[in-house]
Amino acid sequence: MIVLIEVNIETLIGDVYGNDFDSLLCVFKGYFMASICCTIYHAFVTQAFFRLCLIVYSNHRWLQQYWFYIIIGPIQVVIAFTLLSPLVIWHDIHYLPKEHYCYIPFTNLRDTLWLVFGVYSIPVSSLSIIYLRITIFIRQQTTNQRLVVRRRVDRDISAIRRIILNISILLSLGLPTVALLLMLVITGVEHPLIYRTMWIAVEVGGAILSVQMVLMTPQLKTIFINRWLRNRVVPAARPLQMRVTTTVE
Repeated sequence: MIVLIEVNIETLIGDVYGNDFDSLLCVFKGYFMASICCTIYHAFVTQAFFRLCLIVYSNHRWLQQYWFYIIIGPIQVVIAFTLLSPLVIWHDIHYLPKEHYCYIPFTNLRDTLWLVFGVYSIPVSSLSIIYLRITIFIRQQTTNQRLVVRRRVDRDISAIRRIILNISILLSLGLPTVALLLMLVITGVEHPLIYRTMWIAVEVGGAILSVQMVLMTPQLKTIFINRWLRNRVVPAARPLQMRVTTTVE
C-alpha cells in the first residue's frame, strides 16, 4: 500500500512538473508491486486450503495446526516473488515515461501473459479445484453422514464462498483493464489510460476488501462495533440526576 501511494505521488508530480523517476530502485518497485498483487491473490488460496483441511482432511490434525500456516505465510510470499522473478531476469520491467513509474509494458505479450498466469490464473484455478473437491466430498457421504458433515461444515462452506466472492470482486474490477488489453491485441494501439485504469481497480478493490473483511468476519465485526460504541458520546444524564438529588434534599 505504501508503495502504491508513493507511485501515485510520483505519477502526479510527473504529470504536473514532468519529473523523471527512472532508476534501479524504480525497477525494483515495479517488480515489488506485481509480486505483492500476486501474494494477495495467493493468500485467498491459503485460506481456502485451510477450510479444505478442516472439511476433507479433518483426520490430519497437523494440517490444522496454527504453526503450519505461520510457516506457509512466508513461503507463500517467497513463491509469489519467485514466480514473477523471470520478469526481472528477462529485463522486461521498464520505465513508462507517460506513467512516471516502472512496470511491465503491456505491449510485451510474453510478460503480460506471464503476469496474468501468475497473478490470476493460478489462484482462480486453485480455488475452483478446492471448491470442487469439497463439493465432491460432501456428495460422496451417505445420507446420515451428509447431515452430520453438513452441520459441521456449513460455516466453512460459507467462508469459502466469501473467499470466492472476494476473488470475483477483484476479477470484476479488472474487466475494464482486460477490455483495454483486448483492444491492444486487436488494434495494436495501447490506450493511454490502460495502466491508470488497472491501478484504480487495484486500489478500489483493496478498499472494498478491507471493508468487507470487517463486515463479513464476525470477530472483526464485533471488535469494530465494540470500539465504535465505546467511542460514542453518551448523552449525559447528570443534570437530571442532580435535579433529583436536589428535590430529595
